[in-house]
Amino acid sequence: MNIKIRIKDFDTKRQLSNDTTVNNKLTNFKADVNRLIEQLSAESTTANSIKDIITGKTKVHYSLLEILDMFMKGHEKIFKHNTYRDWRAKRGKIEKYLTKELKDKNIEARLFNIIAFSKFKNWLIANENNTVNSANKYGTKIRKALSWAVMNGYITSSPLAECKIPVHYQEKLTHLEWI
Repeated sequence: MNIKIRIKDFDTKRQLSNDTTVNNKLTNFKADVNRLIEQLSAESTTANSIKDIITGKTKVHYSLLEILDMFMKGHEKIFKHNTYRDWRAKRGKIEKYLTKELKDKNIEARLFNIIAFSKFKNWLIANENNTVNSANKYGTKIRKALSWAVMNGYITSSPLAECKIPVHYQEKLTHLEWI
């Protein structure tokens, strides 16, 4: 991968380039390096194991919480404070659901499909006093993180990619009819 950044195009405070394509390439490269480091630290390192990791023969299945954590860590410098706080709060409720309701904190991300999301959404409405709209926002966040994970090679496909999370809009009255 060949990435060139001119000094005048680099923002040292945010540690990002002013060019979004360069930022995307850097994010992908960073994800590849992080994934390789994680895989190497999890296994006994031999020449064959490194070859298997690089060629893709060795598959690592990430949990939904691991994907969310990697997504949030990768976007820490980009998110504004309130956005990051919102992601942390939503991640906390997702973890609470996985540990208390499913009793499996390490559910694989590739298994969190529309059925699992529907159960999670119903749990949010029943137990956490969420409205339908706010419960749907969780789906949007999870789908965004899973799409990022596909783009960065952590999972092969997003189980929520095909589903549409409904967005409810309040109807605005254009006029009133008087009787």
